[in-house]
Amino acid sequence: MKVSVSQQQLAHGLGMVSRAVNPRSTLPVLANILIASDEGRLRLSATNLELGITCWIPAQITEEGSVTMPARTFSDLISTFPNDTVYMELTTRTQTMTVRCGTNSTDIKGIDAQEFPPIPVPVSYTHLRAHETVLDLVCRLLLEKKKKNKRTQDKKTKKNNKHHNQTRTRTYNDTTK
Repeated sequence: MKVSVSQQQLAHGLGMVSRAVNPRSTLPVLANILIASDEGRLRLSATNLELGITCWIPAQITEEGSVTMPARTFSDLISTFPNDTVYMELTTRTQTMTVRCGTNSTDIKGIDAQEFPPIPVPVSYTHLRAHETVLDLVCRLLLEKKKKNKRTQDKKTKKNNKHHNQTRTRTYNDTTK
């Protein structure tokens, strides 16, 4: 994999997906972020097996590929780089990513992307809107769930009222005979 990407966009994407990383997991790959080329974009994914976050950022993909990198190490490294283009090159034989930005150059050992577990898929697929924070997304989802619960409760109340009215009618009819 050979990729060039803006340091700001990469740092922002890593900040978003790293919220799903579990650094104390018994599976070492869960402490990593999946970095993969995806249709001309760079896909960043992380999961703790219950929650999965994926982010796509624009990038120049010279060579396709994927790898997982230690989340904390990789995020900290990218945040120290100047606001410039970050060049990443993966040596697939050793799963080592060479990361360059400005005069800095670092090699980081990763884990094969095939070891990374599938991202959990929610019942209703929800995207983080470009202008909202993760907190905004959570608030929006809670509000949607509250509205859905209210609709469900309204249907149950309506059904119970209908059943109650039918019972009253039957009782009334039985007493008139």
